[in-house]
Amino acid sequence: MAGESSDPGPLIAREMEGGRLLFHPDRVSEPGVRIFDPGFWRSEDRIVGTHRGRGTVYVVEAGDDEEWVLRHLRRGGLPGSFIRDRYLWTGWERSRPFRELRLLARLEGEGLPVPGPVAGAVWRRGPAYRGDILTLRVPGRPLARLLEEGVAQPGDWHRIGATLLRFHRAGVDHADLSAGNILVHETRIHLIDFDRGRIRSPGNWADRNLDRIRRSAAKILGRERWKAAEWARCWEALLEGYEAG
Repeated sequence: MAGESSDPGPLIAREMEGGRLLFHPDRVSEPGVRIFDPGFWRSEDRIVGTHRGRGTVYVVEAGDDEEWVLRHLRRGGLPGSFIRDRYLWTGWERSRPFRELRLLARLEGEGLPVPGPVAGAVWRRGPAYRGDILTLRVPGRPLARLLEEGVAQPGDWHRIGATLLRFHRAGVDHADLSAGNILVHETRIHLIDFDRGRIRSPGNWADRNLDRIRRSAAKILGRERWKAAEWARCWEALLEGYEAG
């Protein structure tokens, strides 16, 4: 299970009306329902950016030169067409927001480049629940965006490979390691969106992570363009960075 550890880490759980929240006390001074409400941030004129994915992701100004990313958990694929944002209830600590936050707290504690955990909320209703999660905003542009713009920088891909090896050595299996969840910055590579991520023993899941990136890149560029020499060199650079680590 994601983030399993005998050490609960820095996060604190608290009951709230209709559910429970989990928060980092050093980052959230006033935990409550409103921090998960886009309407609250809009009324404060503190939404500084939005991104579209399975739903709208909000970047909010949290103060002290810190920005948070607010995400409402939604299903993807065919199930998402019918159920959207409901998940089967199996317990607070097994909920997706809590599992992701616990994992992020663990990885941050180990010095891995992930968004720091801020808070998560789980809203239970009968056999189902909904969830929201807040994390620190980290610098960088999605690798997917660089692919769309045709920016081929083998040096960046080499750094991506070296970063992936750090995660794999720590046993981190990212459940959706697509080009959209890799942020490229001039000083650091970050991985984001650890929903359903987990810690695992060594295995061929690491190869599947790498293959997921390759397939994601090929889908964005188109398979024929992905075969071009410049992109082949980028992929070789990623593998070289991974192996060199």
